Amino acid sequence: MPDLFGNLGNLLHRAKFTEQEEKNIRKILESPEIEKILSREESERIKERADLKKQLDTVDSRHQPNIERAAQEFRDADEALKKARNHLNEAIQKHALALQLMRGSELQKLEESSEIRKQLYEGRDRRIDDFLFHLSDANERIRHMATITEFRGKIWGTGIPTVQYESNLESVKEALGVIAEAMDSIRAAALLPISRNELSELMTGWTHKITPLFKKFEVLCPYVDANGDVKIDYQISMSEAISKVQGELTPDPAQNSSGREPARRQRISP
Repeated sequence: MPDLFGNLGNLLHRAKFTEQEEKNIRKILESPEIEKILSREESERIKERADLKKQLDTVDSRHQPNIERAAQEFRDADEALKKARNHLNEAIQKHALALQLMRGSELQKLEESSEIRKQLYEGRDRRIDDFLFHLSDANERIRHMATITEFRGKIWGTGIPTVQYESNLESVKEALGVIAEAMDSIRAAALLPISRNELSELMTGWTHKITPLFKKFEVLCPYVDANGDVKIDYQISMSEAISKVQGELTPDPAQNSSGREPARRQRISP
């Protein structure tokens, strides 16, 4: 046990024991009992190190199978990833190409459709433009005829004042809705392969449907005359002339059916 005694010698030297004290300590340490204890401790230490060395020697054999298995799994996954990336790149390229083809086809369809529509529209019956012009004019006029009228009165026998309101807004909305339907129908005819007589019948049908609505506002409706031309009778009624002078709009005739005098009339937006 040279290491143990060497370290002990250094300790005795640093502690500055007397020569006699140092001899007594060495005598104790060199006794059979201490020798046995130190020998047992050293044996245990050697055995522990031997166990550690044995574990060290088997590290490779114990871990290598797992390493090789994991390495193979990594190689398989890496190969699969490369294939997936290749497939993804191919899919991206195919997607981009398909998108271009789709948009190109859509554009081609739009261009062809636009060209055909243009040819059909340029060859339309020009009476369509005349009929639409008059409908558009009527639409603007009726749209500004929505009013609310205030009627004031008194309860019979009590003299308590009353106020009632009437509006032609529903009639205005109804008329504007029918005008919109008529204009859509006439516009669509510009692209249809129909004869002059068929178009005349279409416009005449709308004239019959619209005229009763227009009469509520004293607005004239376009019609097709005996020669097949679109006409409108320009005339100003007495009430319309008064409205222009006074800056008021003609009310719905149904508003004042009771014979009451309106106290105030106000324009509204439909």
